[in-house]
Amino acid sequence: MKRIASIYFILFLCLAFNNEIQAARHPLYAVDPPVHQWIALQAYKLLQIKGAPSELLNELASHMPTGESDYYYYSHDFDSPPSWKTSEDDPGQIGTSLIEGAWEEDEGWYVFFFNWKFPLRPLTHFWNPDGGYDAGLDPYFELGVQPSALKVAQSYFANALYYYAMNRAEYAYYYLGRTAHLLMDMSVPAHTLLDPHLPLLDADNYESFTAKPDNLKSVKASNPHAQVGHNEG
Repeated sequence: MKRIASIYFILFLCLAFNNEIQAARHPLYAVDPPVHQWIALQAYKLLQIKGAPSELLNELASHMPTGESDYYYYSHDFDSPPSWKTSEDDPGQIGTSLIEGAWEEDEGWYVFFFNWKFPLRPLTHFWNPDGGYDAGLDPYFELGVQPSALKVAQSYFANALYYYAMNRAEYAYYYLGRTAHLLMDMSVPAHTLLDPHLPLLDADNYESFTAKPDNLKSVKASNPHAQVGHNEG
């Protein structure tokens, strides 16, 4: 009986917050959209600082914009360009393929409920290293244990190597971006503690705090130890 009541309560929440959920680009996780693109850009900037070969930097730059003020990184209300929306598993354009992969990993495998779409792919963004190779998330709704982020990342990286060998660089960097997204998620405790942190029920304060634009954008490759949120109560 309690279980049935819980299901009805969840359905009520879905309906009550339908407009808010529709407006959100990540209904599963409360993360502002530019987060993963920004981190990928700072990784590129760090390579510059460390004196990476110009050949490598030029090739990376051909698959991602490199200006910090670019719309892909600095728009709080980021909405992906039309070319990114043509497929959830393919790069829409060569010049942004790496960051498109980093963005699109939070999209896909949708379940539709009325006018609300719920992406299930982020359920594979969890891995508990202490639990072994297959220690992924065992989410709500009896979906079963999901593939671990480690396992998924390895498959993506294998795709990246395959496409690079086939001279399909746009696909190679797209899957590199997908791989990088999972690596980024492993820096969030909730993702390694197998905490689903559904925003309407159990949002992760750490992830929400670090995703605030003023906090996120204050940490750069040139200043990785910047104090974040020190003016907040």
